[in-house]
Amino acid sequence: MIELKGLSVGFQEGFRLLDIDFNLKEGERVGIVGESGSGKSLLANTLLGLNQHLGCEIFSGKYLIEDKDTQYENEAFFCQKRKDFFGYIPQNPLNALNPLHKVKKQIIETLLLSFPNLSKKQIQERIEQSFLSANLPLRLLDSYPHELSGGQCQRILILQNILKNPKVLICDEPTTALDSNIQKQILDFLFSECKKHQISVIFISHDLNIVRLYVERIYVMQKGKMVERGLVQDIFSHPKHQYTQELIAALKLPRKILLPKEEKVLQAQDFGVYVDKKTFFKNKRYDLVLPCNFWLFKNEILGIVGESGSGKTSLILGIMKLLKTYGELDFSYQYNHKNFYQNIQIVLQNPFASLNPRWKIKKTLNEAKVFGDTSLEIEQILDQVGLHKSILDSYPHELSGGQNQRIAIARALLVKPKILILDEPTSALDKNTQKVVLELLLSLQKYYEMSYIFVTHDLDVVEAICDRVMLIDSKKILCCLQKNDFFTSGMPEIRKLVDMRI
Repeated sequence: MIELKGLSVGFQEGFRLLDIDFNLKEGERVGIVGESGSGKSLLANTLLGLNQHLGCEIFSGKYLIEDKDTQYENEAFFCQKRKDFFGYIPQNPLNALNPLHKVKKQIIETLLLSFPNLSKKQIQERIEQSFLSANLPLRLLDSYPHELSGGQCQRILILQNILKNPKVLICDEPTTALDSNIQKQILDFLFSECKKHQISVIFISHDLNIVRLYVERIYVMQKGKMVERGLVQDIFSHPKHQYTQELIAALKLPRKILLPKEEKVLQAQDFGVYVDKKTFFKNKRYDLVLPCNFWLFKNEILGIVGESGSGKTSLILGIMKLLKTYGELDFSYQYNHKNFYQNIQIVLQNPFASLNPRWKIKKTLNEAKVFGDTSLEIEQILDQVGLHKSILDSYPHELSGGQNQRIAIARALLVKPKILILDEPTSALDKNTQKVVLELLLSLQKYYEMSYIFVTHDLDVVEAICDRVMLIDSKKILCCLQKNDFFTSGMPEIRKLVDMRI
């Protein structure tokens, strides 16, 4: 289906993929793994013929699609291939969906481009069947992308691509926004549909556990090079390259040693989050999180888990005063409008949305100067999150998703807050970098005596670093248990999450 022979592609003065050899057969499932910034997404964009739009060019080698050399093909050729040959699921679903159109219109557009002769009844039947398979309510069809959770947007994108029935489906980190339960459900659905329709899959991921379960062959990338390739069982049982060995070793996460103190730094009583929906006749309040009680101790890491769309992000945005709230929210420190965000900071799930695309990284990090001089600490923080100081002159679009996430973490840490809220902070990171960032967060917590609220769908991370775990389901906090009690609980909602993790 696809073959690359000694392909070198990249920027004239910048990052390049070097001497890439790659092939994909009909119906085959191939995984590409590597740390953030290794070139995985650039390779995907090259396969889709989008390298010229990124300012990249092919320097040497050949790119064949069904034995046809693409070297002299124009944009119209790749445009047609993206229509009927390729499917593509990008890492960031909100950037891929049109914010001005409802979900139904976007799915119908995809179907009609691939199958222009479908009747309205056939279109409706296909959409309903696919939504049922993906465990999505049909009411979402009348929603805009910004009204959905990250996981729901990701599932909409997966359905869009499955419905067009491509020959090759490229998945670039398609499950980073999904909780463990939905993740397995969606991946089972995705790969069963691809097998049924003989769709070849290129699965790009930093999660080796997922890759091991769903693909047949693995390519390992580092700094723009393919350093190792082979069958899944061979790569995991006998990794040859040192970098591959490091990736497999990184699956073992660091453990939290620092014990929380009895001093409460945050306490919520009958705390709820809502939005006002205005109509022509009246205003109606719509609850995002139902009234709840919880607290946070000094030096504690409180994990918040739950399925996609359950209300996790709404809760923390309410704590940050970014959504309307009611009830009481008491902090251990005296705060006002000026020092509130000096004592509490947040790292959002989508790093592209939280970084100004017009600012270089240096200016973004200098935002923290409003709370004091940070010039001496910027390079130190960059080093701690695994980035080189040369990145300071880059714009967010020039970096990978994982690199942008580390920038967002570094910016929040520069303020030295008492409470740090992290919304899926490691979902965009490879396992190696994830381990580094978790070690960094644990060391900084010990140094600055910070408390963390850690929202995640990765139960392995929860088990490694959290002291207590809060479960949210359908806008309601069901329980808040000590970590050991949580993982041994017989509560059906907890067992569903624990038993379904990959």
